[in-house]
Amino acid sequence: MSSLWTVSVIKKGKKWIDMEVLFAHPDAGNFPEDPAFALALLTSEAYSFDKDYNRVATSPLAKEIPFDDSYLPGSLGPIAHKFIEKVVIYEARNVPFVEDEAHEKVGQKVKDNLGIDEDHEDWDDEWEEEWRNFWDDANNLPLAKYRIWVTDEQWTEHLKAGKYFDTASFSEDGPWIKENRLIALENE
Repeated sequence: MSSLWTVSVIKKGKKWIDMEVLFAHPDAGNFPEDPAFALALLTSEAYSFDKDYNRVATSPLAKEIPFDDSYLPGSLGPIAHKFIEKVVIYEARNVPFVEDEAHEKVGQKVKDNLGIDEDHEDWDDEWEEEWRNFWDDANNLPLAKYRIWVTDEQWTEHLKAGKYFDTASFSEDGPWIKENRLIALENE
């Protein structure tokens, strides 16, 4: 399964955690703002591997949710309320991501920087290089900052500020954020 998001833990309070979620793949879609997705983010790093490379529960959250259920919205949705009090996206930028518009932007950059058109023999190679450059620059990509309030502080104990990870978490039910957003939150 491909990674859809790159996640970093920004900071934590006693019963909340702030996470930055960066678009990592065009198939990721808009940012979900639902408890099942929030729970999937928390479970992404709740497990470790044993010496035989089997997944093992190494956190209180992992002990409550079997790994095979830890990333499936259909499994997490019905139990999310046991772990998640509330989830809010308090900042979102470059939303929505429209792949066709990104393609046009990259194509225009190739035309402007190299002075070649789509019928030029080097177009495909140059466009592909510029497309990789586009994805390497986080300023081009959609980003959302989440505050997730949990029912018990132990559900986030495996996540420390500064931790980075990739995830293929997704949502089936939304709601999804479809525009830029900036909301001031208080640290509790």
